[in-house]
Amino acid sequence: MARQVLPIVGAAIGGYFGGPAGAQAGYMIGSVVGNAVDPQIIKGPSIGDGVMQTSKEGVPRPIIHGTACIAGNLIDRSEIRKWKKRTKQGKGGPVNVEERMSLTFAIRICEGPIAGIRRVWEDEKLVYDVRPEPDLSAEDSARYAAKFRFFNGSEDQLPSPALEKVRGAGNVPSYRGTAYIVFDDLDVTDRRGSVPNFRFEVFEDGEVFGAITVFSAGEA
Repeated sequence: MARQVLPIVGAAIGGYFGGPAGAQAGYMIGSVVGNAVDPQIIKGPSIGDGVMQTSKEGVPRPIIHGTACIAGNLIDRSEIRKWKKRTKQGKGGPVNVEERMSLTFAIRICEGPIAGIRRVWEDEKLVYDVRPEPDLSAEDSARYAAKFRFFNGSEDQLPSPALEKVRGAGNVPSYRGTAYIVFDDLDVTDRRGSVPNFRFEVFEDGEVFGAITVFSAGEA
């Protein structure tokens, strides 16, 4: 409050004794005193602000040294594909038909090449963990790894086959020098067709503990 009031009071007093010039000087003196008594507080980023997934053009590409947890940036996505899932309820029972939705999309992670991904959170739920002492079973991580393809950002990696199915051959960049991940036809029915929010723990160098497939040159 003092930051707003004191400049006005200073201007009024200065103007009374010194006219326009005095008013200007009084305002400046009041501003200095006001900022000293009631300094302006500029809130910096909170812890965790740097791990929010984005979907904008021109977002800087993170450079990783060692191990880091980052969210990435959505760089491509398909239109929603709707399909029907049929489930038979017991022998001779009725067939339940349910409409489902799926998406193919790619998320840029960071500048490559990197060694790999150690953990993945989907909507803040840990779904992939290949650390030496993981919080998930190897079976759970392997089951989730089957949903995506990881490109480590080498200078000879080729375009994603999943994205080429969507955009057509020759219409997809190789994203060489960029580590990214592609989910092919992921079921997003429970999210009403939206892309999940992901966080990735990636590492620049070291031993790869999980059976994660890295796609590079000449692989489809």
